[in-house]
Amino acid sequence: MNKAIEKIPGRSLQGLIQASRLIRNDMDQTPPLIPVRYGNLRRSYFSVTSTPATIRGRNPHFSSVKYKPDEKRTLEEGHAQMLKAKSAQAFRSGERSGPTVIMGFSAYYGLYVHEMVDPKVNWTRPNSGPKFFQASIRRNKKEVLRIIRDYARIPK
Repeated sequence: MNKAIEKIPGRSLQGLIQASRLIRNDMDQTPPLIPVRYGNLRRSYFSVTSTPATIRGRNPHFSSVKYKPDEKRTLEEGHAQMLKAKSAQAFRSGERSGPTVIMGFSAYYGLYVHEMVDPKVNWTRPNSGPKFFQASIRRNKKEVLRIIRDYARIPK
């Protein structure tokens, strides 16, 4: 999808931001949903841009009382480090190829949970499951491209 996005002339940061919001909302509304045990994976969603602005998930900080204080601190520090690293990456990419948005989850176990395709896994949230991020991106590819085109600034 990145190649298709790069081909859109005049793509704007606003269109990319709106597309990332679509993906985030879809992961919470269309199965497979983001798995939830304590809610920290869900809260760790981030979206950073090639400009200094950062757009975070609904609740960008970790506040689960079910987590031990040392685990909570690990998640908070990991989130801050991920935002810093991905912001720098988005900025460099933006300098090379124009407006850029990077989105993902900062929870250290996010990739592991995303890839848990074992059918024996007992997901605690109904309709949640593996590949929730990938499924949302695939399901919304046409809509993402439409949003980006709608916000594109056509040069005169």
